[in-house]
Amino acid sequence: MSIPRRILEEKLLNFLAEDVGEGDVTSLLLVSPEAVVDAEVISGEAGTVAGIEEARVLSEAAGLKTRAHVKDGDKIKPGQVLLRVKGNARTILA
Repeated sequence: MSIPRRILEEKLLNFLAEDVGEGDVTSLLLVSPEAVVDAEVISGEAGTVAGIEEARVLSEAAGLKTRAHVKDGDKIKPGQVLLRVKGNARTILA
């Protein structure tokens, strides 16, 4: 069963709002509000991918661009790039 993207996005944004609260204080103090960065989500150990689509939906809803290099169910190795993200540095660090 697949959850409609609109509903998934709404739920994930609610979870994020609860988690982030006022934002990341360190990023607010040290990172320029205009800073744009490229980031990679890299596996720390071997395993099986789960939640990559949710990560993309949440990132894109926050205004970031994403590119997945794996899909749910893929076997991964330590150090493997799972997702590339580009956008506002403060948003990525939060």
